[in-house]
Parts: sequence; C-alpha cells; structure tokens
Amino acid sequence: MALNTNYIERKDLLSNASATGSYFTVKGGTYIWSGEASFSGGSLQLQAKNANGTATDIAGATLTAAGFVSVLLAADAQVRVAVTGSPTAIYSSLVAVP
Repeated sequence: MALNTNYIERKDLLSNASATGSYFTVKGGTYIWSGEASFSGGSLQLQAKNANGTATDIAGATLTAAGFVSVLLAADAQVRVAVTGSPTAIYSSLVAVP
C-alpha cells in the first residue's frame, strides 16, 4: 500500500533566494528541514518567533552545506530561514513527518 501524501504538510521557505525569508506558520510536530545553496562561506539558520516577536535560533538547525535536519516545532510556531554571509540560489523547505 502506497503512502497517501496528500495530507502531508510542506512549506517551501526559500526558493532561489539570497536573503532571510519571511515567517511561515506550521501546525507543529516533527519536521525535516532541508536546505541547499551556493554557500560561499555563508550559512542558513532555522529560526522561530518568540512570544515577544523576536527571532530565536533553533538549536542544532544550522546548515553550512546542503543537508537535512530533524526539528521539533510547537503548534502554530512561526519559522523562517535566516541567511548569513553571501549564499545564493538558496532552496529550503520544511516537511512534516507523518
């Protein structure tokens, strides 16, 4: 039996970008965060918005090369990808683990 993927939550956080993205609200739970870019010494950092509205780095969710990270996010969390340095052609997404 094939897995029905119609209900799986996916958020494309950045698409061919070169700067920090906007916030996206997620349902919450376990996600796989992926990122790839021409890093050029830069990095990608997954961040969540705190109750006071400031961005906070999610521990262990930093990429300096293409990769995947498992993250646990709270219900209705607002997340974004912060870009440091000069990476270009950045693609990043979050996919909920069913």
